[in-house]
Amino acid sequence: MRLEDDGLFDKVVSAVVQVAPQAARAAIRPSTQLVADLRVDSLKVAELSILLEESFGFMIFLPELLATVDDPRDLTVESLVRFVRSKVDSEGGVRAA
Repeated sequence: MRLEDDGLFDKVVSAVVQVAPQAARAAIRPSTQLVADLRVDSLKVAELSILLEESFGFMIFLPELLATVDDPRDLTVESLVRFVRSKVDSEGGVRAA
């Protein structure tokens, strides 16, 4: 299954679009870079964490994801989706709508 076919991808991208409204939803791909392409800064990371927590119903602490890379510019939508997927899986599935 392609990452984009996962309903979780759509939920994550919906949250990303809220913090990066200049981005066209249809143009966001797994390879889209959060910093370079979407201009997500530290304030937007905090906002994105809150939006994802509200969307999924449990804490999703994005600074954990940031700690996994040497350079935040390496973060992509795919890495974000995979991080959220790992959190969803550890929580036993998506709980919020």
